[in-house]
Amino acid sequence: REVIQKLSSPPSFFLLFSTIHYDKHGGFEEFLDGVWDVLPEGTPLIGGTVAGFMNNYGCYTRGASAIGVSYKDMNINIGIGRNTKRNPKKAAQNCLKSLNVNTIPFSNNLFIDFVSGTKIPSFPIIGQRRIIKSKFFPKSLLIPLLRFSTKYLQTGMGRENEILDELIKQKPDWLIMGGSCNDENKIEKNFQFYNKEVLSNDLAGIHINTNLDIETGSADGLTPTDIEFNLTKKGAFGCIMKTLDGYPAKKEFLDKMGWPEDYLNERTIFRKSYQYPICYTKHDSLQIRTFGLFFNDYVGVANDLEENELIVHNASGNNLIGSYIELTKKMKDSIDPYFIFGIHCGIILEALGNHIYIVKDELNKIFEDVPFLVVYTAGEHIYIPNKIRRHVNLSYNLAFMGRRK
Repeated sequence: REVIQKLSSPPSFFLLFSTIHYDKHGGFEEFLDGVWDVLPEGTPLIGGTVAGFMNNYGCYTRGASAIGVSYKDMNINIGIGRNTKRNPKKAAQNCLKSLNVNTIPFSNNLFIDFVSGTKIPSFPIIGQRRIIKSKFFPKSLLIPLLRFSTKYLQTGMGRENEILDELIKQKPDWLIMGGSCNDENKIEKNFQFYNKEVLSNDLAGIHINTNLDIETGSADGLTPTDIEFNLTKKGAFGCIMKTLDGYPAKKEFLDKMGWPEDYLNERTIFRKSYQYPICYTKHDSLQIRTFGLFFNDYVGVANDLEENELIVHNASGNNLIGSYIELTKKMKDSIDPYFIFGIHCGIILEALGNHIYIVKDELNKIFEDVPFLVVYTAGEHIYIPNKIRRHVNLSYNLAFMGRRK
């Protein structure tokens, strides 16, 4: 209702997000019913669950937020692709096909999508855990079980990189930006919103064709360390490191990092490993992977590893904040935005804690009364033709719409 009241005419589209907590209080179907009690019938709507969000009013890890845009010279279409974990390529193709884009009257195109992110599967005996040391569950079962769970039960790897590949193949001239829906960074469940539907294993996308100028950008603020690995054996869609430098992956990783085995608990290891992602260069872009699973001798990451030469990077709070502010100022130098939309990694929200307000205050200072909404997802991707292409963690992605200077 607050969004609608601020618009001078019905919204051209509506982006809606919430934290996972509505799942416990009446369900997301009731949540969407409440939105549609206010939203004009036929408004294109997509969105999903996120770890948190930041807008002109503050920073939140509980609640809901939306941004509505009303503009006459704008052609909007939304699409849906089903069963992303089972067949990511087909889901991407179907999503673009269902857009029903018959004409493109304007020269600027932006595709924004939200996909079901990785879900930690529940294994027999051990349940749903990210650190597994069970002697009764042999590691030889992990890869086939993870592949089966991902493809047929749709709990497992998000396979977002494969989706991005197909989107780019089909629409190489479009700007593309998206994120992986998640919960409160537990990586257990997530939902997508598509018009009046609540989805759980799908891809929801919106194509924005307009005469407004569009500027997109990405930053991460990571710095390389001198710790390197050679990935010598992998599995499960390229997401599980079996051996590093020819040795069992977990031991080699801990040894080179100088971390004791005691770090392998749910509370410690992920807070530590988020600060030290494994990276490589591909598509002329830094590809960033954070750790999602430690299973006996294996180490799992959030998305597929496309290269074997890996370098550990460091993500400090100061660099994360500094790179973000630098990116926003650089983008503002080229465009006066009418509104700003951002997709950022949920790990950053957790890593910065209360310091996230430094970012928000800086945005308010730089852009004054410009409406903005930033959502924190379980992974984020961006494609700028001839510039950058990546689906990663620990990055900031921004889209400005307005007029070039």
